[in-house]
Amino acid sequence: MPITVQDIKDHNDYYDITNFIADMKNSEYEKLLNKNAFFYSDAHGFIRHVLSDEPIATNKDQLNLLIKHLEKYRDKLDDTPILNKD
Repeated sequence: MPITVQDIKDHNDYYDITNFIADMKNSEYEKLLNKNAFFYSDAHGFIRHVLSDEPIATNKDQLNLLIKHLEKYRDKLDDTPILNKD
């Protein structure tokens, strides 16, 4: 089932996400990560995306591959703007 605009609004309301990620202070983003606002581990230990509930890693090897894959994006991102630093 596709994610709707209402699903996104409900998710943001539930986790009290009031800013676009690019406008968040690092501490605010970290709090959301710690609240599992984006990812969580289910009863089987699978890591799932909160909004879609899709599993993104089901074992340590997959998690390591995911982390390795995400590292490839590091050079594509800008450094943290001053306004986001705490």
